[in-house]
Amino acid sequence: MVTLSRLCTEMRRSRRHLSPRTARDWWTKGLLPRPRRHGLGRSKGTETFWPNPRVVEQAKLTHDLLARHSRTYSVRIGLWLSGYPVELKAVRVALKTLIARNHPRRDAKAGKMRLDDAVGLPAARVGRKLLQSDAPLDVRQAAIGFSEELLSVFFGVGSEPEIYGLAELVAATAPYWLNKAERPFLPDDESILWLMNHVQKWFSLPIQRKIRRSATNYEFVRARRVLRIVFGNFDRTSQSLPASEREALQEQSRLAVIILSRAVLLPLIQILRDQPIPRLIPALLDASRKMKLTLRGDRAFAS
Repeated sequence: MVTLSRLCTEMRRSRRHLSPRTARDWWTKGLLPRPRRHGLGRSKGTETFWPNPRVVEQAKLTHDLLARHSRTYSVRIGLWLSGYPVELKAVRVALKTLIARNHPRRDAKAGKMRLDDAVGLPAARVGRKLLQSDAPLDVRQAAIGFSEELLSVFFGVGSEPEIYGLAELVAATAPYWLNKAERPFLPDDESILWLMNHVQKWFSLPIQRKIRRSATNYEFVRARRVLRIVFGNFDRTSQSLPASEREALQEQSRLAVIILSRAVLLPLIQILRDQPIPRLIPALLDASRKMKLTLRGDRAFAS
């Protein structure tokens, strides 16, 4: 049993602040399970408690997700993906809000900006983040041009993208990539066409809206189970690290996995419809191992 006062104490011990008022706000919004109460005797009032001790870990994760400037609806998705008791109905509503907030048409329809600008502005931000600060102007324009075509497909905005010639734009930016590789992978037009088709088929926001409406509860739970199997090796791998590094890497990896899982949950439902699971899981496991190495490399670089 975990009382409200003990929960606040455990959070303070982990260097996370949680007041009884904030805890009440969290369970009202569905970020914590609703507690129970029992009487302490005549004139002694009642005590608030949770029978399941996992509420402490759920509160820690809620705090960490909110600290990353996550919205309440986004935290609900992250908690559900992590296996905590969040109603699937609330997750569906949260995904609807997440899609709506990421779609540029909401600004365009409100008359705040033209539809082309609503796609062009995020493309300019993405293009700049891909390149080193000393990239020439023509290289920056090439990165923005490629990003705009890809984002147009993702947002489901406009007509068919101009595929051919994009490979030249990618090749022109390669020497100025932020994480410069000795032999970067340079796709040809056919590879880019394959990428665009699959972004449109699995990842585009209009498709995600359809998946959210059509997916059964079983499909949601199956996709979550696949994600947890794939990314479960993060914690297992970190057990071999020194204690001084283990906790920090676990927290960093856990948050990164939740954010990535939130982004691919709906596409994964569609992928599982199209691809047999026995062939899909090894591919996802391989991708998660590569991500794990990247996270460890980033941490070593930061230290």
